[in-house]
Amino acid sequence: MERDSLDKALLTNPLLTIRQATLPDITTLCELDVACFSTDQSNVVGRLSYLLNDNNYVLLVACYDNNIIGKAHIRKENQMALLSDIAIFPDQQKRGFGSELLAFCINFSLNNGFTQLALDVETSNQNALNLYKKHGFNVVKSYDYRSMPIDLLTKFLQSRGSL
Repeated sequence: MERDSLDKALLTNPLLTIRQATLPDITTLCELDVACFSTDQSNVVGRLSYLLNDNNYVLLVACYDNNIIGKAHIRKENQMALLSDIAIFPDQQKRGFGSELLAFCINFSLNNGFTQLALDVETSNQNALNLYKKHGFNVVKSYDYRSMPIDLLTKFLQSRGSL
């Protein structure tokens, strides 16, 4: 999905404290991945540790009452900010936290000079699709990763810089 507008997202009455993730956050980041994503989690610690040290990534954590309840990744690709792994713990969903975290990511990206905003989302995640559309993102390409043969999926992810 891509966002055509370079207008900042409106943040009224923010409830979250959002900051850059650090290595001590890794356990909670892993718990978020396990709770929110249906992907292979066999090397989640290694993947997140790598991303925390990669200068092309910014990992953000969203805190409510001093507890991490969500996260988001922003990958820098030239003038594009690619948002991914936006997650809120299931017991904290339906409270507007995902919308606030996404708005923060949009504004963070625009404030840092990115002129293109894009994100990846699971095609079957209708709640996420609705949230992203509400914030001005439109579907540009659609892939069903689960239906791709593993060799084709690997090539696709490598071409996106995800592997």
